[in-house]
Amino acid sequence: MIKLWRVEKARPEHIPAIAAHMRDADRREVWASHRHSPAQALEHSLSRSDLAWTGFIDEVPALMWGAARLGSRIKVND
Repeated sequence: MIKLWRVEKARPEHIPAIAAHMRDADRREVWASHRHSPAQALEHSLSRSDLAWTGFIDEVPALMWGAARLGSRIKVND
């Protein structure tokens, strides 16, 4: 079965759908690292990202990713 997919700039309203379907291993990881729920982890990450995108599958937000300088171990020469 072919699924339709697209990518757009990440927005807070995408978080509930993604959090509701977060894998159990990822739920455990965000809890162990920061004591965050899935939604809290996504909100925290999105609020600190310089760039962030949401991937949609069949018009449903399915994943979110991005990049941030703040809190990163990557050194950037301005």
